[in-house]
Amino acid sequence: MQVRLMITGGTIDKVYNQSNGELEFDKTHFPEMIERARIEVNIISEELTLIDSLDMVDSDRNLIIESCENCAEQFILITHGTDTMCETAKLLGEREMEKTIVLFGSMVPYAVNNSDALFNFGCAL
Repeated sequence: MQVRLMITGGTIDKVYNQSNGELEFDKTHFPEMIERARIEVNIISEELTLIDSLDMVDSDRNLIIESCENCAEQFILITHGTDTMCETAKLLGEREMEKTIVLFGSMVPYAVNNSDALFNFGCAL
C-alpha cells in the first residue's frame, strides 16, 4: 500500500519560539515522525505549504484539492490546522473523488512534550 502525505501546516508542525513566546513554523517534523512511528507502508510526502489554518485562503484550499485530484495514490493524509479543517473537508467532499482522504492535526505541536501529534498521525494512518 502507498499513502500520499500532504503537509499544509497547522499546529502539528509549529515550534515554540522562546524569544517571543509564540508558536511559528520552521520546517516540517514529518520525516522524524514517520521514522519514530515505525510505519511499514510506503509514504510519499509532499509539502504544499506551512501555514496556520486561520491564514488559509481559497488559493491554498484549491491547491490541496488539485493535489488530491492529481496524485496517483488512492489513500491521502493531509495535515491541517484544526480551526478551519471542516471548511477544507467540506470542499474536498463536494468534489466526490474516488479516494480515501483523511485530514488530521493536533492541539499541541509535535515539538512540544506530551503532544498529541504522533498519536493523531497514527490514528489517521
